[in-house]
Amino acid sequence: MKTKITLLFSLVLWAILSTGQTLSPSVVALAGGYEKTPGGLTVSWTLGEPAVDPIRSTSVQLTQGFQQPNLKVSTGFTDPAFAYGLITYPNPASTELIMETDYEETLDFRMVDISGKIIQEGKWSNKNVIDVSFLSQGIYVIYFTNDGRMVKSELIN
Repeated sequence: MKTKITLLFSLVLWAILSTGQTLSPSVVALAGGYEKTPGGLTVSWTLGEPAVDPIRSTSVQLTQGFQQPNLKVSTGFTDPAFAYGLITYPNPASTELIMETDYEETLDFRMVDISGKIIQEGKWSNKNVIDVSFLSQGIYVIYFTNDGRMVKSELIN
């Protein structure tokens, strides 16, 4: 009985005192800095970080090293020239959203919610009316794409 109690005490003590390896973000670099504006914008930078090697595929980019920003998903770049002639109204919309364009080409559209979940997608040309009555209140982003060009529009519901 005494052996069992000693063994149990030893296991509990071992569990309390043992710690795993932890990593905290750190950088080995020649120079660097951190700046913060009164508006809350921050910039952290390093110079001469020796172990950075990006790995890219068509849909994912992975970079090594600890000087990494918070997760930010980007679906493309907005092309201001492409945005000319694209109109979405009314905004805010509660029952339907009207999308108009001067382009003769068919565009792809994708509506996503704030978490990035695709709500609706399809083809679009000239003037389309989309039912948005099923959407819960929130902010949605509509991406319009064609031939590698992209423009986004925010919808408040």
